[in-house]
Amino acid sequence: MKPRIYVNVIFCFFFYIGSLSASEVMTSLPYGNVTALQALGLLPVYDDPGHNISADTDIKWSGEGGERGEIGLFPEDHAAFLAGRVELLPEILQAASQPPPSSFSFGHAPNLYWLPYLMTGDAKYLDHMEVYYRIFCNQMNKPYDNWVSWQQAGRYLAWPLRQLVQLAYLEKRGLTKNSYYLVALENAKNNFLNNAMSGKPENKHHDVWRVLVFNSVTYDSFGWTGWMESMVGQVINYAVQLGFNDWFPIAEWQFEHLNRRMNLWSIKAVDNDHVFFANRAPSGAITDYASGRAWAASNGWDKVTEYPKYKMDMPTYSGWDKNSLFAADSKVDGMFYTYHNRAQYAYAWAALAAKNRIPGAAEIANILRSKVNDRGDQWDFKNYQSGYPFSTDSRLKVNSGTWKPVRNENGLVEKNSWLGLPISSLDNPQILKIDKLNPVSDITNLLKDRGFDTSKMYGYSRVKGTFTAWVGQAFDRAANIAYYPWGGGHADSSINGIWKFNIDKLKFDIESMPSNPNRVGVQWSANYKNRGGDGTFTTYMDDAGGIHFSLPDGRPPSQHTYGGVVKIGDLLFTTRNRKYSYNLKTKEYKIENWIKNESLFMTSIQNAVFSYRDQAFGILKSELQYFGWNKLESSQSVVIEDISSPPNGINFVGQHLVLQMDDTRLMAINFDAQSSRSVYAIFDMETESWGDLVETYGLPEHNYTQEMQAGVYIPSWGSKGSVLREFSYGSLRGQWYVLDLATSQYTPFSFTGYKIQAGTFVGNKAFIADVGGIKALFYLAVNSKVSEVYVMRIQ
Repeated sequence: MKPRIYVNVIFCFFFYIGSLSASEVMTSLPYGNVTALQALGLLPVYDDPGHNISADTDIKWSGEGGERGEIGLFPEDHAAFLAGRVELLPEILQAASQPPPSSFSFGHAPNLYWLPYLMTGDAKYLDHMEVYYRIFCNQMNKPYDNWVSWQQAGRYLAWPLRQLVQLAYLEKRGLTKNSYYLVALENAKNNFLNNAMSGKPENKHHDVWRVLVFNSVTYDSFGWTGWMESMVGQVINYAVQLGFNDWFPIAEWQFEHLNRRMNLWSIKAVDNDHVFFANRAPSGAITDYASGRAWAASNGWDKVTEYPKYKMDMPTYSGWDKNSLFAADSKVDGMFYTYHNRAQYAYAWAALAAKNRIPGAAEIANILRSKVNDRGDQWDFKNYQSGYPFSTDSRLKVNSGTWKPVRNENGLVEKNSWLGLPISSLDNPQILKIDKLNPVSDITNLLKDRGFDTSKMYGYSRVKGTFTAWVGQAFDRAANIAYYPWGGGHADSSINGIWKFNIDKLKFDIESMPSNPNRVGVQWSANYKNRGGDGTFTTYMDDAGGIHFSLPDGRPPSQHTYGGVVKIGDLLFTTRNRKYSYNLKTKEYKIENWIKNESLFMTSIQNAVFSYRDQAFGILKSELQYFGWNKLESSQSVVIEDISSPPNGINFVGQHLVLQMDDTRLMAINFDAQSSRSVYAIFDMETESWGDLVETYGLPEHNYTQEMQAGVYIPSWGSKGSVLREFSYGSLRGQWYVLDLATSQYTPFSFTGYKIQAGTFVGNKAFIADVGGIKALFYLAVNSKVSEVYVMRIQ
């Protein structure tokens, strides 16, 4: 299959094929020309564009966040850009504009500057790379031209070496300010050739330790980690691909480790976390590196095991098919064995080695790719992080699950197109990404087309923040339109427009343009532009420092709306702080104070309101108010009434989910951390009454849930229907469960097709609509990494 290549901005059309010697100097690169840069081996080529960005991975300097800040040669969003997600480039450049901090985690160090430099030729990114490298050396008190001796294990070797290889490549072309990178890389190579790889050829067991020295954990564990060896393997092969061919013997030698895993222990050992010396501690034979070396020389490779003996002796482990990977993210006989991505890291290593024509690497890459597919894993950019997928078999494809709707001349999706969607059941759930539907990009382009100066978007996340920053939605079931009013807030985004998503057309549009920050007479203060009112765009700060709940033009400021968004008749309003409303018919805005017990009342963030005829029911409470249930008598009312509270066991301080089941019923789900009980109760809006408290079972222990989860009721799944639920926070973040209301049992849930996840921010907007003769679930997956919409037909 030919690589699918996208070019965002082409600065020049210079192609160069071949390698340069150290004496040759080329001071120009084909900046911005992705195809030319790929031909040079400087950027990866993807042969299968249907991957996801893992929503649980953020690139943070601290190395915290998600599973880890970065595991691979490139950050996920960089890899996604190269695979075709060209809209990510502005955010990539914006993130890379910051210089590296004085300290960061060496084990999770981001690689923010390489791609921005190659795409723009801007020397500031190269300056940042050079500063970055010096910080590595300074913090370990090592010279810039010989850093390698300070650490030779795992990712602590991989990431500094990755930076050094890139800088050495640029120094060879006379592009760096400093000239110690080539010397440092030569010293690193000699260190490995003369020390790690040294040994007596006649001692057939000595090569055991030669491989282990790259990946040793410490002599306390007498082993090494399989996923770290993959990181090191990728970087060493990457050095060869950047033209440093004298690293090939090291790459070939180190690949023996993966070769032995595959051919000596078997495939089931490939994705294991750790490898250990057999019977190491009880016998006292190994106490440090020296005794470990001696033990390995005496006992040989076959005495090194893929797991501690107590795990390997388990019947299930010994009986597992040696040619199959373990079940992903699962326990065997109560013991946790592997994460799903360990085999994918090994595949990325083999794929890079295959490009360097290391013997046996292509075969291993193809086998691992096939086994990962057979297991049903979803490939994302984190697990395809090398950016060099390799396959001699073009039939090995991951199910991308994309649906291309057919529209008529009026823009409406044709009925036959809807009817062509597969029906999902509990036994066969299929969720499909809707082709060419990108909420953030679509709204951004509409703003530009309508003359809005997008440079006047203040805050960190601009349009993206209007979907992700704890932003709620109101779905009009009759009109099949979902509304997102004045989202953003805090330091995320200053934009206060109203977006809408038309389900019949599968199209995003702007209901009301954002306020113009520079409109004469109502221009924004410098205080507000500089991150809003007292640190947040949620309230307006004037030039004198005064705080207001409206902008100078009388409109609502952008804000975290949470679940407090509702549409009743022609009125669309939010409930946080004030009653901010917009009349869809007259196009008029209105800001009113809430009243409770005949006094002014300030509502908190944890709101959730739902419409029934001309009324509204839900949570309209003050901060840290655990209990209560409220009503608005009409859409015009600003008086908050207390009505019948939920049964004891339901409270509303973060550990809750409230969802609408149908036209008359709401469900409140709660988790009590102290008792570890998960319960729910159903409220009937017609009779204004609660049903009994129901205890549920099957959720694993978890530390937090947080409001704003995705929750939808599917009446056709089970005799009493089921609730499909995605957690957006805490230890279960991104995981889906289905609650069978007939049995009160939760079970884990996964889709066929894309792996849908919640992100760091809350971008999970899920609802069910009747459209085109079918009933379908729609899910807006907008977070720090992706901007997509999915559909799952349920009837």
